[in-house]
This record gives sequence, structure tokens and C-alpha cells, in this order.
Amino acid sequence: MRVGVGVLLLASALADDANETACRALGFAPSLLCSSCTKLSEFVGAGDALFHECRGCCTEDFSNAGIVYSRAVLDVTYTQGAPPNLFMQDVSGATLDEVSIANWKVEHIEEYLSEKLDSA
Repeated sequence: MRVGVGVLLLASALADDANETACRALGFAPSLLCSSCTKLSEFVGAGDALFHECRGCCTEDFSNAGIVYSRAVLDVTYTQGAPPNLFMQDVSGATLDEVSIANWKVEHIEEYLSEKLDSA
């Protein structure tokens, strides 16, 4: 029985990695929220394939609610087409989340950081 559970957990982890790889290939970041897909549907329509791909790669908005990070690292790669990213880290410096901030206004970045960073 334990072997069966272990195999299921391994298969689930491999499927998650494959899904993340497929979503990145489609241009979706791991931090994609489903509310962004809802906004996308206002422009392309809920029946559009792009909307369905988006919904297949997103996470529900409430899953990151309440998470507070110790620090954020801004990564800007000077390569054409590479968006700037924020790497949200815990106390030990381990990256917990990667957020693409392409096309974000300064005030949106400030608001996001004030909500997500520990003030201590």
C-alpha cells in the first residue's frame, strides 16, 4: 500500500512539473492568478483557446492571500524580451515565488511590496 501511495505522489509531482513547463512554454508564469484570466476573457472572449490555456495554468487568487515574505529581490536581465521579475524570499533566502512585473507601474510595485513584505 505504501508503495502505491509513493508512486501516486511521485506521479503527481512529475505532472505538476510537466504542467509548469508546458505553461511556461505557452508564456504563462507560475504566479499567474485566475483573476488575470478572467480579465483576459473580457478582451478575447470566454470561448477563446487562449482563455482556456490561461485557466489551465493559473492558481486561484486566494492561495497566495495572507502569505508574507521576508524580502524581495528584483532581477532585471538586459536581454531583449526578458521581463523584470521579483523573487519573493523567506528568511533563509529561499525563493518562494517568482512574480513578473512587466508593464507594472511603480505605484503597483510599491503596493504589492507593502502587502507582501514583512514589516519587521
